[in-house]
Amino acid sequence: MVAVPDGVDIHLEVDGVSSVEVQPGGWTVTPDTRPVDLACLLELPPDAIDSITLGNIVPSSVSALPHLSVGLHRLILSWTGLTDVALPYIAQLRALTGIQSFGNEFTNEGVQQLVSLQELEYLYLEEETLDISAFDFVDRLPRLRRLGVMDVPLTEVDLARLTDRLPDVDVG
Repeated sequence: MVAVPDGVDIHLEVDGVSSVEVQPGGWTVTPDTRPVDLACLLELPPDAIDSITLGNIVPSSVSALPHLSVGLHRLILSWTGLTDVALPYIAQLRALTGIQSFGNEFTNEGVQQLVSLQELEYLYLEEETLDISAFDFVDRLPRLRRLGVMDVPLTEVDLARLTDRLPDVDVG
């Protein structure tokens, strides 16, 4: 049980931990390589978490994320290995203002579902599995201000066209 003062945003980093030991001046955390089941998120109030970083998780448990849709504003998918199967659940997180994704296996067609995230201000789709067609939907995100495309195999022409399509967005 943790008491959080009103007005304080909580960032949750989800990754496996096998033990935590109190040391003079801090803590020692021993990682666990087993994937974390996100079902534990269902025990939290729907508005409890402002941002979340997901690491080594049980892919099917991403279905618990929409439970947090009321308060979740930022989502980082860091080497989760997620596929398009996860995207319908992510597309339900309508309050998101930012997503960063790398180390996943999304397809060009799959990421089109993110068009439902109309509050997005920044979107970093840093996936080697994508190409220029993955970004077909981004000009339909009215609040988008930053689009990160690192690791996406784009040509200079692709990047120039994307930048021209999004004159009010910092693309890079």
